[in-house]
Amino acid sequence: MKTRTINQEQMMPVAQVLSPSDFGLKEGGMTVSEVIQALDKLKDDIGNRYYTQVATNVYHNLKGMIPGTTFCFQKYFKGKELKVFMIVAFRFIIEHSDYEFLNDYSAIRRMK
Repeated sequence: MKTRTINQEQMMPVAQVLSPSDFGLKEGGMTVSEVIQALDKLKDDIGNRYYTQVATNVYHNLKGMIPGTTFCFQKYFKGKELKVFMIVAFRFIIEHSDYEFLNDYSAIRRMK
């Protein structure tokens, strides 16, 4: 799987409301160890190789966000990829305090 770069025009939010519980996550935040536990379970479920391919895309796109933008990830990550995105994004946000999910978890915003 190649790494995809999303340009700013593609970051317009048009998405459905998501619930972290649909992905085995807790609303309102999780500890690092809880997220790592969810990541380990995900790797066991889908395989380390596939996980690594998708997780690389997640990190690439989140790190590439310009401050003040919103990334509507559901346009690019669907099905199993969406589950990987959500869990990896939870970990990413713990490590990067200038990122946050919108209140309805439909997109991620990078603050200024």
